Amino acid sequence: MLGENHIRTGAFIALASVALFGCTVPVSFVHTTPQVTPQTPSAPPVAITKAQAALTKVQPQTRIEGPNLWRKIGDGLSLHASPHHRPTAPLASLPYGKRVIESASAASEPYLYFIITELEKRKLPFEIALIPLIESSFNPAAGSRGGPGGLWQMIPATGQRFGLQQTAWYDGRRDVIASTQAALHYFEKLQSEFNGDWLLAIAAYNCGERTVTQAVERNRNRGRPTDFWSLGLPSGTR
Repeated sequence: MLGENHIRTGAFIALASVALFGCTVPVSFVHTTPQVTPQTPSAPPVAITKAQAALTKVQPQTRIEGPNLWRKIGDGLSLHASPHHRPTAPLASLPYGKRVIESASAASEPYLYFIITELEKRKLPFEIALIPLIESSFNPAAGSRGGPGGLWQMIPATGQRFGLQQTAWYDGRRDVIASTQAALHYFEKLQSEFNGDWLLAIAAYNCGERTVTQAVERNRNRGRPTDFWSLGLPSGTR
């Protein structure tokens, strides 16, 4: 038979196992003599009381849905092609089609609300919010040092023209706030330059003002229409 010391040692190990590992100790394992203790009520520990009080105040979490910006953009689109010029499969002209739209729309999440807010302030078409999707897939780091860069893919000269600093340590074209404000200022200038024609303004943003101006003059000299759909512009711009 086990001695009293062995029994106490076994009981201590079993209780320690419960405390450390959450195991259940069989009743038959611990042989102790029941002791009668006075049945005097005792106040629960303060820590337990506070914990229980805190638990009673916990409310189920509810998810608050914000405004659907894509729905807002869709409702705010205002530049429409005539049925004759409307593309039958718009996504087919984009590399990888739907996949690039899905990845770019996910990447837009940190920036889209700010862009829409700025467009509303300036009363500009919501179509402009989609320009970074095509230009950079909403990647502020897109581009190279000597070429177009940032969300809006501005070339260095255009960035300087609209006040974006470009140093060895900082490139304003990759600053989302500064570049967005500069880009929208540029769009306002282009819209004025092309007599309020937003399609020509957006085309000029993509391929350059001179390219669009020459295409307009070329059609005018030939007696042809000078709207966007009638111009001989680069295929990427179209």
